[in-house]
Amino acid sequence: MKNIHAINSSLSFTQSFPCSICPLTRQTRLPFSSSDIHSTTHFQLIHIDTWGPYHSSTLNGARYFLTILDDFSRATWTHLMGAKSNVFDLLKVFITMAQTQFHIWLQTVRSDNAFELDSSLAYKCYFLL
Repeated sequence: MKNIHAINSSLSFTQSFPCSICPLTRQTRLPFSSSDIHSTTHFQLIHIDTWGPYHSSTLNGARYFLTILDDFSRATWTHLMGAKSNVFDLLKVFITMAQTQFHIWLQTVRSDNAFELDSSLAYKCYFLL
């Protein structure tokens, strides 16, 4: 304790930290603008996102995840995937489940424009239902 020196109280700082630039330099892209569009019923709008690979796999070898969120109820479903190429198969199964279990047709799917979702296969998947 005797080796600790007192801080010079005559120091003054003119700018509070963190500076306005610091958080912006850590971002890889601009944040999404807030949306005034809100759903008024279940499955009117769902958000989907994929993530992975996770550093360890499950017992059946899944290292990727598909997350589906209903905008109205905030209900969330998470599906395990062995590869990102399984997204459309799982999405078709989910849409079919929503139609048979809840008797509701899905209206809008929103994603973050991930590469595995940005394909003409998505349109083929939708029109096959």
